[in-house]
Amino acid sequence: MRRYPQGGAASQTASRPGTSHDSPQSDRRDAPPDDATGTTRPPRLTARADHDELSRLPVSEPSGVAFHPLRNSLMVVSDGGDLFELDMDFNVRQRIKLRGDLEGVGVHPTEGTVYVASESAATIYEYELQERRVLRAFRVDMFSHADFPVGGVRNKGIEGVAVAQVAANDFRLIAVVEGEPARLVHLSSDVSPRAVRSARDWARANPMEEPERVSATITQSHDLGLKRLSDVTFCPDSQVVIVISANDKVALSCDLDGHIRSTVRIPGHKPEGLCLLPDGDALVVHDTGGVYRSNTLLRDLKASQ
Repeated sequence: MRRYPQGGAASQTASRPGTSHDSPQSDRRDAPPDDATGTTRPPRLTARADHDELSRLPVSEPSGVAFHPLRNSLMVVSDGGDLFELDMDFNVRQRIKLRGDLEGVGVHPTEGTVYVASESAATIYEYELQERRVLRAFRVDMFSHADFPVGGVRNKGIEGVAVAQVAANDFRLIAVVEGEPARLVHLSSDVSPRAVRSARDWARANPMEEPERVSATITQSHDLGLKRLSDVTFCPDSQVVIVISANDKVALSCDLDGHIRSTVRIPGHKPEGLCLLPDGDALVVHDTGGVYRSNTLLRDLKASQ
């Protein structure tokens, strides 16, 4: 068992997985399928206003999206267990096969590791694009908080994930639970740069080993007043959390302690994923494959406070 750095994940339990269903498959596919190899920008489907547009992703049933600041790309997950990297024109750079019903994706803002939430496995995978492997598998103990009693609904689990940088060296893994009850939660997982680099070094030194399994508990749980939650992202400039609900078709902003600031309506049939871009625009991904881009979402959330 690898030792964690002092001040890291000392309070977490770690073990090597065997053949458990929690472990992702090692099947990786760089080349996209035939229907996802377009080299031109996907056609615009419609325009809501001069500043908003709806396009289509070359991904079947996308369920989460995140901007990768170190690669200037988009990470997208699908219900079928695929992690895609797209360029900013929505062309496929690579496709990686993981196991499970993938519902959420987030990116570490300084380390570039990708966090993929599998609802069916109640696990968040820490994936390293350079090493092309999972570094750690955070198995979320859904019954570690009083909001989630034993015997509760298991198929409405982790639906979105993000890494929140709240200070220079303070990084937190946050997530949303889809429903029954729908909650914004904080996890005990150590995603500090030091812990991520230690996991990366271990993976390089042990290329044939399975990823480490780490137990993650729910340290905070916040009720945002919505029956269903679909995704979460974090805005470091304003220290604001933004969640979306596919059922209510709303975007909601709050602080890390769950204090609601504003709520606005968002368009589309079933918005499943949300991310913010460096220019201030927002991307909202729908499970039909449509992606809605708006430069008004953040402004509308601020105006409705």
